[in-house]
Amino acid sequence: MPVEDRIEELWDVLTREADEKVEHSSLIPLPNPYVVPGGRFREVYYWDSYFTMLGLAASGRLGLIADMVENFAFLIEQIGFIPNGNRTYYCTRSQPPYFAMMVELLAESSNDPSVYLRYLPQLKKEYAFWMSGADEIDASGGANRRVIRQNGTVLNRYWDDAATPRQESYAEDVALAASCDRDAAQLYRDVRAGAESGWDFTSRWFADPMAMATIRTTHVVPVDLNALLYNLERTIADGCRQAGDKQGAEDFGARAGQRADLIRTLFFDDTAGMFMDLEVPGLRSTGTRSLAAAYPLFFGIATDDQAARVAERIHGDFLASGGWLTTYWNRALLSFIKARARRVFNGIRLFNAQHSGNEVIVDRLHIRE
Repeated sequence: MPVEDRIEELWDVLTREADEKVEHSSLIPLPNPYVVPGGRFREVYYWDSYFTMLGLAASGRLGLIADMVENFAFLIEQIGFIPNGNRTYYCTRSQPPYFAMMVELLAESSNDPSVYLRYLPQLKKEYAFWMSGADEIDASGGANRRVIRQNGTVLNRYWDDAATPRQESYAEDVALAASCDRDAAQLYRDVRAGAESGWDFTSRWFADPMAMATIRTTHVVPVDLNALLYNLERTIADGCRQAGDKQGAEDFGARAGQRADLIRTLFFDDTAGMFMDLEVPGLRSTGTRSLAAAYPLFFGIATDDQAARVAERIHGDFLASGGWLTTYWNRALLSFIKARARRVFNGIRLFNAQHSGNEVIVDRLHIRE
């Protein structure tokens, strides 16, 4: 069977009809059909769904894209934001803010620019969620939930409102806390914030790239998250212009412009020729090179010189046999594994790279060129 035909079959297999409310179920019922990842993942997931929608658009299933966008708008109205997935235990965190990208995809696929106006209220509500707590940080700086204010700048980080083991991975989180001497509540929050990032889990968030117990997600200001919020601010500005709201368009346009300037200046590491995450306090580069550097290029934030340098680094350091590596650390790890594997007799034994009881997992990033 041609792969295209198999994909078309799978859309039907993975599509779920509108949910009915089931008493005592953790599933948050959605009013329209949607696509699930499959396997043990029987619910919709936020940022994964954007890439699902790209496939649906290629298959001409625009009605299903519209249904899924409507579902996410419903979640924003009901909960105040889009949770990690439509389960009650995911309602303390979100995932990378791709709703604006979904709205853009629907508008372009259906050739209907009024889509921006239709979902403007939900776009504004999602933005309010990500900026919640900003007004409570005084001018001297600090952090509150997903907002960081330092040196007069306002940026965002990943967060989770709970500081307990994740319900869906309770045993693993408790075991991780028992393996180290860190404050358990802070460790749990950093793990949960890593789950909100969608990069769960990656050396981007670790102080020691080989040890998950050193996870510090809430102390990292991610370049990709702030690029996505730039896009959300820009999309809201466009929607306000359509609505005839000149003041709103100017306000959100200015916010987008300020964030773009910060991304170009603070996040670009001139020595490495890469956009990198920052750490707090101090807003210094974490020194971790990753494919998140491509986000400022995708959204047109980078200067021509920055874009050229990042592209050179990405193609030189991240392209490997079989696809893209997500962090530069993975290249060193891959070389180590290959060297070790060559010494394994006939490849019978599977090499599993471990350190301090923590498995090293090659993480992945959905990226569009």
